[in-house]
Amino acid sequence: MRVPPHPNADVHPDGGNIILPTEGLSVAPEWRLLPEHRLPKRLRLKGFAKARGKDNEYCWRMGEGLFAKSEVVVGLELLPDAADEFGTVRHGVIVPIKKMDIDQFQALLAATRDQWGIDED
Repeated sequence: MRVPPHPNADVHPDGGNIILPTEGLSVAPEWRLLPEHRLPKRLRLKGFAKARGKDNEYCWRMGEGLFAKSEVVVGLELLPDAADEFGTVRHGVIVPIKKMDIDQFQALLAATRDQWGIDED
């Protein structure tokens, strides 16, 4: 998760706390829906000619369920954005369920790492 002073920070803690419910870890239902700047350049070989992300970064996947409002782990939930004009939900955020400081939030996210897998197929 990107935090200040990163120019594209996912969160901007207020007094050390995550701003609810609008900020959290940006996620997508599948890597093919990520913005081109988030797709590693190596994915150009898979037909994504405009991929321009860093090749030392990866597209990760967690879980098999629907991309719908739901608890991710105790203390965190997925809040998907509204569907676009084609009925596709392209983005969401994982947010704390209650007021939480950035360190707690990052610890909860890190605790899910054993559930992540690289997904670029």
